Amino acid sequence: MRLHTLAGSRYGSRCAIQIAAKGLPIAIEYVPYPIPASFAAINPLMLVPALDTGTEIFAEASVICEYLEDIVPEPSLRPEDSAARAQMRYLIRLFEIHFDPFLLRLYGLRRRGEREQAEIETCLAAMHKALERIAETLEGPRYALGGRLTLADCALMPPFQQTRIFLPDLGLPDPVQDYPAILRWFDATREDPHVAPVLDEMVASLSGAMARWR
Repeated sequence: MRLHTLAGSRYGSRCAIQIAAKGLPIAIEYVPYPIPASFAAINPLMLVPALDTGTEIFAEASVICEYLEDIVPEPSLRPEDSAARAQMRYLIRLFEIHFDPFLLRLYGLRRRGEREQAEIETCLAAMHKALERIAETLEGPRYALGGRLTLADCALMPPFQQTRIFLPDLGLPDPVQDYPAILRWFDATREDPHVAPVLDEMVASLSGAMARWR
């Protein structure tokens, strides 16, 4: 199997952490940026990540992660009981629906060189609402739930790493700094041997990209 992604992608990094934690023999293939038109043969939506199983192609990080859990149940990155699994999915949805779209809007402002203060404040306020709910739900201090790595950690660690690099580069405060529970969880979970190399690669890729944008 092959995972197609962009270097530094928070969604591709989610899958990469899972692949490392489960010890899966999946090659990670980096797509050039801008994504070439030929990539439409792999994913017509022209989005990463995409998983090529050899017979099928799956897109969307959440779909890929659930698929990998289904075909390789052990070691499991899902909590054992149904309530904890619901909490895991809730944390992931908080990020995907209530945090990430606003991070993307700030990213778009950066790429366009725009500084609309009203839009920046709207985005940051929405991100804070999501962070409040995430901070309340995290069990921590290491790992989001159950004292071990789960898909929630895979989903949340990369975007929070990106936020802590990207927003200061915009001249904006890092909103994660306002939530001690999230900071404790982030710092402790970042030391996980399956998480650290993926985030280190992400930091290097993003730092290089931001240097080119300046």
